[in-house]
Amino acid sequence: MGTFGVGPNPYDEDDFTVGSRAIRRAEADLRAAESAAARAIRKLEQLANRPGEPVTDDADGALVIWFQRTFDNTSRVYTYAAVKAGNRWYLTGSAAPQALTWDALMDWLGDNLVGPLWLATTFESAEDE
Repeated sequence: MGTFGVGPNPYDEDDFTVGSRAIRRAEADLRAAESAAARAIRKLEQLANRPGEPVTDDADGALVIWFQRTFDNTSRVYTYAAVKAGNRWYLTGSAAPQALTWDALMDWLGDNLVGPLWLATTFESAEDE
């Protein structure tokens, strides 16, 4: 036993170094994922203007859909693409909601859907830009 304040440092410097490296690695991974997501969204926006097949029910098996909608305060039509990942839908558009369940996506569309939902059937590599 030592005197108060004397003894081994419970916060070993190596712990901070390893933790700091892990944080930096995670931050780099996050930046890379954000960049890849941004490229994918740009490609989805390009593909959203291409025809596909109508989607019904809960889009079971669909990975990418596109649709058009209006908003209550305007008659302007907006085109969106959505990609399914982990049973959630991620939409293009800076103000669009994200990580929606199918039911939440349908609620967001409400009566503002213009035409059907379309299954994207034509794909190109995002590296073709």
